[in-house]
Amino acid sequence: MTVSKRIDPKVQQQVANELGLYVYMLVDPATGIPFYVGKGQGERFAAHGNDAMLNDGDDDEAGAKINRIRAIRAAGGEPEIWIIRHGMKNKLEYTSVEAACIDLLRSMPVLQKPTRGVRVPEGISDQLTNARREASNGHG
Repeated sequence: MTVSKRIDPKVQQQVANELGLYVYMLVDPATGIPFYVGKGQGERFAAHGNDAMLNDGDDDEAGAKINRIRAIRAAGGEPEIWIIRHGMKNKLEYTSVEAACIDLLRSMPVLQKPTRGVRVPEGISDQLTNARREASNGHG
């Protein structure tokens, strides 16, 4: 039997309130590979898991995402939600960040994490030679 890991609703609401406008991605916990990038505010980051329980995934994009979430849950996992950037000032900014993430992930391979390895944000930062992160201001 698959047991879904539930976040305390009060904690989830507090996190949502502090994020402001944000860009996030859903990551397969078994492989460490992202399968969806989205933007949102409030509790949007949690909506896809609920959709997977309630929706039959009629359209292609939603269907692929929902099917992926269901497959992860059937294997005993839960999709990871990574906040890529938060605290953005307007919808133009978060739409631009979302588009850049999608473009990057569609053009660069993301390799499966090693067996029993853990992939965390900033976990392979030594892969880039950039000394600074420009204007992330702690929001990336």
